[in-house]
Amino acid sequence: MRTPIVTSECDQNNSSAPVALTHSIFSETNKALLNQIPNFAFILHSNNVYINEDFQQYLNLQTQNIELQDIIDTIHPNDITEFKELLNTPIDDPHNIEHQLRIINNMNGEYHWFLVLAKPNLTSTNTIEWFISLVDVEQHYQSHQNVLTKLKTQKEMSNKVKNALRISNETDELTGLLNRYGLKNNAQQFFKANNHHKYISLFLIGLDHFKNINDTQGYSAGDFILKSFAKRLKKEFNHSTLISRLGSDEFAVVYYDMQNIDDLDAIGKKILDLMHEPYDYNGKTLSSSMSIGCAVYPQDAENFSNLLQCADTALSDLKTRGRGGIQYFNENLFNVTRNKAIQIETARRIIREKLISPYYQPKVDLTTLKVIGFEALLRWKSPKTQALFTPETIAEAFDDFELSSKISAEMQNRIFADIKKWQSLGKKIIPIAINASPVEFLRDNYAETLLQRMQTADISPNHIEIEITEHFFSDRGVEYVIRALKKLQDAGIKISLDDFGTGHSSLTHLRDLPVNSIKIDYSFIEKITEQKTIAAIVEGIVKLGPVLNMNIIAEGIENEEQLEMLIKMGCSQGQGFLFKDAITAKEVENILENSMYLSNPPIWHRCCF
Repeated sequence: MRTPIVTSECDQNNSSAPVALTHSIFSETNKALLNQIPNFAFILHSNNVYINEDFQQYLNLQTQNIELQDIIDTIHPNDITEFKELLNTPIDDPHNIEHQLRIINNMNGEYHWFLVLAKPNLTSTNTIEWFISLVDVEQHYQSHQNVLTKLKTQKEMSNKVKNALRISNETDELTGLLNRYGLKNNAQQFFKANNHHKYISLFLIGLDHFKNINDTQGYSAGDFILKSFAKRLKKEFNHSTLISRLGSDEFAVVYYDMQNIDDLDAIGKKILDLMHEPYDYNGKTLSSSMSIGCAVYPQDAENFSNLLQCADTALSDLKTRGRGGIQYFNENLFNVTRNKAIQIETARRIIREKLISPYYQPKVDLTTLKVIGFEALLRWKSPKTQALFTPETIAEAFDDFELSSKISAEMQNRIFADIKKWQSLGKKIIPIAINASPVEFLRDNYAETLLQRMQTADISPNHIEIEITEHFFSDRGVEYVIRALKKLQDAGIKISLDDFGTGHSSLTHLRDLPVNSIKIDYSFIEKITEQKTIAAIVEGIVKLGPVLNMNIIAEGIENEEQLEMLIKMGCSQGQGFLFKDAITAKEVENILENSMYLSNPPIWHRCCF
């Protein structure tokens, strides 16, 4: 008769504290994953066992319905009691339990020592399950200085096996350097012993455009570069340093015996010089470059984790501004990174709390002051202070596809709701321009998504314009942008090129892109009365509009001098604080009621027209 070792229901007497309930690990998915684990492993659910194929072959078990007793029968008689005690260990909270025992190889009748890692799981049905993996000590660690042959007692075996396991866990398999976990463990020891007596510098190294090597030469070439660079690092820094491969194409050098802060430049130059000599791979010459972020203890951080964060901040800043060279951490970089994090968190909050509102800035006919359209501008209001904020407070979110898409969806839906309300009041609708961010086009579904939302809201394409900037065409995914714009234009939606003159190859864009209007950037308009060259550029763009069959709109008109000069140049449309700042949907209603004219025109127009 087979006697259960663990019960299917949790024994409340075995637990002095509640344990988090989880889904059962005894699922078909987890069963399949067992066969991908390199070690022997099995899942124990009550007395039922699911075993991976490698372990089943080792035990030479032929039956498909394996029970707990089948496993116990393979354990050395002297180890069975301890194994049963392991399974009945009180579970105060789920944690890994380590043990050693001998299991027979039924193919040859010999017992082998295994390191057992057992993880209990308390399911939502109050059932205890176990996930157990076994590492063959002799097979896995025979390369570590013949550790098994030197073990005298079981206690010695346990300590040395754990040490070998620690070494394995701390080593990068490809390069033989410390991995991230190993670097952290070793570095923290030096920090504890240092007591601020010496400087410790951390150089965080990123190999530039390493993905290109993998993509063009193959992963074997990439691995060759990584291993060769690791050898160069070890050869150059053979004392007072910790060298690590943190992952992918990222390395770290911790120099922990630096007497003088002025030594930083010399150490950094040594690292940079390691990439000057190309690599010879199968008769091919491969070369690469690197970017380095550097931080120093104790001036930049008080512990290793913060020092690594500071170096990463410096490296990220360098990559943002252009790769190559070395960037030292400073407080300003930290402030920039912190501000970016604040912006991201703010964006998540205003999405979650639905604080986004569209405000509308009128576009006017410069000679009649008739409102011919509106640009929808994002605003959000603090629920505590009622203060109104602009998109600059969440600018970082517009580089994140998920956040940018959610913000865009909220803006579009609210704009469409405003349009439907104005229509229900019998107002004549004039075009509303909606801004798009470049990252929204990266999934190649921007046009389809927008058109679907418009169809759902019953919004006519004649009522919507899309504004993009020239920066769309200097980023990746430009082919998605062009396809989307053509699809929108074919559907009847007008396209405006915003901030014209601030990007690259502007005339090329005008020739090749589906654009109906050009908006001259405010940075030009604010200088037209002061700089003749700027005025000449603006006038040239205005004259170009009719030739290209495009509307020209001047942005940022703030005073009547600018307005008069633009009219003389022949510019017929504009927007800016001189006419109106962005206004609420209710104020738009009033303009629509007032036959599309502003209620308070500028003095210059009241005098002259």
